[in-house]
Amino acid sequence: MAGSRHAGKTELLKYLSTFIPANEKVGVYEDNQEIHYRKINPGKKCAEFFVDEKFHIHRLSERDCGIILTGHFVGVRGPEVLDLLNSLSTGASCMTTIHLDDVRGLPDRMYNMLGSCDITERFINNIYKYIDVGVLVECDAKERRRITQMAFYDNEGGRNTCTVLYDREGKTPQQIPEDYQRRFLRYGIENPYQTA
Repeated sequence: MAGSRHAGKTELLKYLSTFIPANEKVGVYEDNQEIHYRKINPGKKCAEFFVDEKFHIHRLSERDCGIILTGHFVGVRGPEVLDLLNSLSTGASCMTTIHLDDVRGLPDRMYNMLGSCDITERFINNIYKYIDVGVLVECDAKERRRITQMAFYDNEGGRNTCTVLYDREGKTPQQIPEDYQRRFLRYGIENPYQTA
């Protein structure tokens, strides 16, 4: 979930967490308690971790579960971003929040969070390979929150693409990548633009 401060990123993450199947174990990593995963998902498997100077976020790659990150991850400047991608490369799933004003800027934002490093091309490719979806939320002056952008990231055939499926400006969406069309079909969704 992406957006500016107080846009509703964490609230959207909490709502989406209710769709995680009860049989999946979830690790929640926070530097201040915002998610309350067990309270909003009673009976679901969960391990909660407090991220501080004694327990760093890089330890998440040691866990075998889905990952929810909040708080500290948003403002890190260092290897934690690389650790996140390394965890995702093992097949782990993740939901997190990040400050952005456009979903197309996610790879650059994550690269900037990494700081100075010599792994530019591989790191960028891994963002497109292991991050599936970006959702931008905004809050207007009357505190009405809404989803304003949604995009898929993909690395197929060595080519990085960001496919914006929804944009608040009403631009015509791009063609949905074949890989994502197959994923939709696996869940019985033939037309993702059709409302229920």
